Amino acid sequence: MIIFTTSRYPSQRTRSFIKDLCRVIPGAIKVNRGKSSIIDLSERAIRLGASKLVIIDQIKGNPSRMRFFDVAKTPPEPNPRSILFSGVALRREITEKRVPKVETIEIAFSDDNMKELSNLLGEGMGISVLECPIKTEELGKVDSDVVLFVHLNKRPAISFFLTDPVEELGPRIYIKGVAYLFDRDRDKA
Repeated sequence: MIIFTTSRYPSQRTRSFIKDLCRVIPGAIKVNRGKSSIIDLSERAIRLGASKLVIIDQIKGNPSRMRFFDVAKTPPEPNPRSILFSGVALRREITEKRVPKVETIEIAFSDDNMKELSNLLGEGMGISVLECPIKTEELGKVDSDVVLFVHLNKRPAISFFLTDPVEELGPRIYIKGVAYLFDRDRDKA
């Protein structure tokens, strides 16, 4: 199970974005952060039975970064890499269809250049990643209800696709890059 939350004082767009993510990712739960610290959030995640915590940060009211935490460890261990967004498209901006009940999800990627990003998402959210790259037309062959598809759409993007029939569910995340946090242990030496 995965807990999604925001940085403090989220905008309506960021709250909608998290709500969209929780609709298309099975086992995802949205938690209102309020004034909770990372430790408070990890304790709450453990009480809810989750092992992963994902925090969506924002800049100027728009979702801007995805940070991953492993709450199974005390204190919660942040992943040293986070994903930077250049923009997002909400579900309502992509389709008007309702999300069917989804029970399974896998991560797929369009070419080997997207594999590192796919593995980061898989590790950070606890979702399995397909071994080989696939094309958009082949998404229907995946044995999951939903595919989180990492691809190049003029720029790197993450899209959520229903597999039967193959259609985009949304939201869509445009990727700026991967940020590496500093290593505290290395900097002390």
